[in-house]
Amino acid sequence: MSSVANRRPRALLILIFILFLISNTAYLHRVPGLFGDEASEGNNVYELLRSDKIVVRGERSYIGPLVDYARVPFVLVFGYSALALRMMMLLVSLATFGLAVVVFRRLFGEEIYLWVMVMMFFSPTYLLYQRLGWAITLFPFFALLLLFFLTDKRIRVPYRSALAGLAAGLGLHNYIVFLPAIAGIIGPWLITFWRRPKELLKHWLALLGFWAGFGTQFAVLQLMSEDQGSPREVISGFWGRVANLPSLLPLVSSGSSYVARYTGNEFSSLAIGIITLVLVVLVGMAVVSGRHRRVAILWLLGLAIQLLALTFIIDRFTLRYFVLFVLGMWALAGVGLSVLARRFTGAPAVVALALTAVTGVAVLVPYLRTGGSVERFSLGNRTDTAADFVDIRSLVSCVETLGPVWSDNPHIYNRLLYLSHGNEARELPESKYEAHWLVDYRLPGERGGVKCPELTHFKISKRK
Repeated sequence: MSSVANRRPRALLILIFILFLISNTAYLHRVPGLFGDEASEGNNVYELLRSDKIVVRGERSYIGPLVDYARVPFVLVFGYSALALRMMMLLVSLATFGLAVVVFRRLFGEEIYLWVMVMMFFSPTYLLYQRLGWAITLFPFFALLLLFFLTDKRIRVPYRSALAGLAAGLGLHNYIVFLPAIAGIIGPWLITFWRRPKELLKHWLALLGFWAGFGTQFAVLQLMSEDQGSPREVISGFWGRVANLPSLLPLVSSGSSYVARYTGNEFSSLAIGIITLVLVVLVGMAVVSGRHRRVAILWLLGLAIQLLALTFIIDRFTLRYFVLFVLGMWALAGVGLSVLARRFTGAPAVVALALTAVTGVAVLVPYLRTGGSVERFSLGNRTDTAADFVDIRSLVSCVETLGPVWSDNPHIYNRLLYLSHGNEARELPESKYEAHWLVDYRLPGERGGVKCPELTHFKISKRK
């Protein structure tokens, strides 16, 4: 009887993993369309392959080059395509899933961890934003890798600390905005030593590991700071951003803005309110009931630290910065959901299937029908546009037959440039003045362009 009982959780985990694999591979090559920031980082791979020197800077000074080196074999196999950039991230997602199994088991136990897994990995935010081929997609991997070493009791303390420090350093090397995540993890971890502060001295190797991972990128940040903006201006706007958080958090926590990034359509105010309320109730249940209440409280504290630190260092609200916070909220809500549904053995798989189906109906079906949208949507204190996620394949097919084209919009230009590598028919001219045609977005209600007027989201006009 016990062997049968032991096999049930394993079979359930396998079923959840299969659902996870299917949902993350479906239409990976075309949903969403290759967008500007992905292409910009992909162009860095092209420059890396052309360079005869060691590249020490990524697409920006605050993005490390290691991710570009990791992309090289995928570009060599799949060419300069969206799939080449996303295949590496798919493999990282599979590794992240494996890390989460171990970490969540350690933190929450056998009875709860599957609920945490399902709520995090099948949230709309994960399904929609963790398939993208840019450096920030690696944040959950490095966060869980850091937690993996911090919670691993099998390795001696000095070595465990060195590996944890290395994970934090490599995460920060990858993208400087990972710093709030480190604060959100290390802060609660330090609190666990409040009765035995001297034991912290045993973890001194963490600093060595951290600088081993982050040292070269720290040097790049100091020497190549021209694209980093003004820290003084960013800091001066901190309290304004804090004041705007209440208007932003329901939009991102409910998944509304992440869905609108694909479709241009936000959830109704009622739907946003209901989803947000359910999440708040589930998080509340996690921190007030159950055997793992202490871990849940520390987790919530870490989210608060991460959110405040993030708001301090960013200059504006943008969806990618809040992915890790939202995933953490949904994971904690999974703990609360387990309190309600712990007796239903197969319920995590049902929830995973339901969340996948809802996201598919809300996003995949309309996206496949329309190819995306150019509508704008709210981010609390500003608006963003869904235009950068539209399907670009019809535009690429059109411009291949036109001759030299150009776009003053950097998101369109970066996409065309990346897709032009290795294809003479798609090569872009050296300057705008050598182009015959200009490409821009076709706004709602706007007439089609001179060439390929049937394009839904783009217009092509003659350069004057």
